[in-house]
Formats: sequence, structure tokens, C-alpha cells
Amino acid sequence: MAYRVATSMGPLAILVTLADKLSLAVASFALTGWTFAGALSQPLWIAIVKNIGWRPTFLLLGIVSFASHVGIGIVSGPLSAVLVSTIAGASLPPITAQARALLAGLLDADRRSVAFDAEAALASSAFVIAPLVVAASNFVGQLGPTISCAALLGLVSLTFAHVGHGIERKSEHPDEGPRRGNTNLNWLTQALIFSGAAAYGMLACIEVAVVARIDDRTVAALLLTAWAGASLVGGLMLSRFRDIERIRLLLLPVPSVASIAMAGLVTSNLPLFSIILVMSGLAVAPTIAFLTSEVSRVTQPSQHAKAYGWLQAASWLGSAIATAVAGSLADISLALLLLLASSLAVASFSLIYLCRWLAPARAPLTFSDDYGKP
Repeated sequence: MAYRVATSMGPLAILVTLADKLSLAVASFALTGWTFAGALSQPLWIAIVKNIGWRPTFLLLGIVSFASHVGIGIVSGPLSAVLVSTIAGASLPPITAQARALLAGLLDADRRSVAFDAEAALASSAFVIAPLVVAASNFVGQLGPTISCAALLGLVSLTFAHVGHGIERKSEHPDEGPRRGNTNLNWLTQALIFSGAAAYGMLACIEVAVVARIDDRTVAALLLTAWAGASLVGGLMLSRFRDIERIRLLLLPVPSVASIAMAGLVTSNLPLFSIILVMSGLAVAPTIAFLTSEVSRVTQPSQHAKAYGWLQAASWLGSAIATAVAGSLADISLALLLLLASSLAVASFSLIYLCRWLAPARAPLTFSDDYGKP
């Protein structure tokens, strides 16, 4: 969760620091570089971890990530700010992907589902905690947000380098030797990666729509906090039910239906708009958790880390691209923006349903070099 808080603090720290010191335009360019570099580097770091080892990779990334995030607050020119921010994004360690791969390797299917529910729920709480930490650190001085983000990223990376190495060795399967055949992810996994991009794009569209719908920024922030809080509650509550899979399947269409309902309320009945938004949050964490569980189920065990690295990359890219599109679309039509969010939600859960239909949960999966090819 500390890593999720840190990566949620990153964009806020960049915007607060650079917009105040340089300009909002420079801050936007810097944030774009940070996001795209961070997304595209995740699969690369996963491959490097496999080649040179767990500990040296995370130790190096921890040092570079700390230094570059501190550097964002120190640089004074626009070009240097964008460059350092891009380096900072590229040095983000693939902790989420590696942690998910470890859980997939250590736990059986039932406990894995519960673990991913808790992980998705805690990730939702990070969106609530991060703005509070940035706001508090801003009182320390102009460098406060970037230094606090840098310190947290460095600490988490160094801790993960030490602790995760031992856990990884326990999760390894001795009967899984190196595979010399096809090393590409099967097409079911690729479909779920696209599903992740669509799901996070949908979330980004909803966030922009809420900010555009409500003039008072404080009220909008509180409403988004309540939405994230509902996601936390939904993820934690779901882990207590026995028939988790069926409930997850029923919850998948909720964000799409809620977005359509909110599209009809963009010019009237703000209280009902707010209630629908918050209630739809109950399905967010379970949807992300279901997607994460499905990736582990349909992916060859030796490729879990690679799959989660690409899922992380696709999620960040989907969110970044959707945010850019949503910002322009919000000035044209909020209803159209929410319909776009609904369409992305439909695309996401349709791909999940497709994978469940083609590879039923109760059917044993056998992995080979040709698995998942159409």
C-alpha cells in the first residue's frame, strides 16, 4: 500500500511543485513524461529483474527514484524539469507487478482471490491518503511534496529488495525450468491487459466528469474521496462472502450502468448524481481484483511477473490517455464523456466475460507454448 500511496503522490507533487515554481503548462508536460515513462518502463524492469536478479534491480531503482524525485523540486528550468520528471517516472520500481506475481505463486485460488480483493481495496485508500500527505508536506516548504514522495519510494523499494527476494525464492516452483518455446503472453492474458487499460480509462473519465460537473473543488474532492472510500469498503466486504466469483460477475456491469445513469443527470439533480457515483464505487475494487485474479488464472505461472508488468503499464497508459481525452470532451459534453466511461466499462467487463467463457474457472488449465492461441 505504501507504494500505491507514493505513486499516487507523484502526480500531485509534480503539479503542486512545478506549477508554483514554473507554470501549469510545464507541470503538465512533466507529468505526461513521468506517467508515460513510468508505464512503459514497468515491463522492462520486470525483464531486468529476471536477468540480473531481484536485489540489485530494486536497490538501483530505489536510489535513482529517490534522487530523481528530489531533483524535481530542485531544478529551475522548464526543459530540465521535464527531463528529470521523465527520469523519475522511468525509475519507478515494478513493485505492484512483482507483489501480485508473488501472491499468485504463494497462494491457492481461494486465498488468492481474497488477497487480491484486499490489495484492490487498499489501493483505493491510497487515493484518499496521498492528497492528505501532499497537503501536509506542502507546509514544510516548496520541496516538501517531492521529498516526501522520494523518501517513500526509496524506502519501499529498498525494503522490497530485501524482503521480496526471500519471498520470491519460497514461491519458486522447482519443476518449472526455463521454457525455450514461445515466451509471448497468450492471447487471453493480452485480452485481460487491454481490459485493464479500459477499466482504468473508465475511472479516469469518471474522475474528470465529477470535477467538471461540480463547481466547488472542495465538494468535488470530498465526493471523489467518498467514491474511493466506497471502493475500499466494497473490496473488504467482498472477501467475507463465500461465493466471491459469482458476486464479482454480478458487479462487473455496475460502473457502466452507473455512468449511463449519471449521464442523464449532468444538468439536474446533483444529490442523486452524487449518490449513484458513491454507490458505484462499491464495485470498483472488486472489478480490479477480479481482473487481477483472472490474469493469474489464465497466465502461465512462469510469466506472472511479465503479465502483471504489462497490466500495470496498460493501466497507467489507459488512465493517462483517457484523462487527456476526457479533459477535451468535458468542455463539449459531460453526458458524452460519461457515455465514453460507460463504453470503456463495457469493453473491460466484456473481455473478462470472454475469458471466463473460453476458459471456465472450474476447467483445469494446462499451459504449453501454444496455449491461448486462437
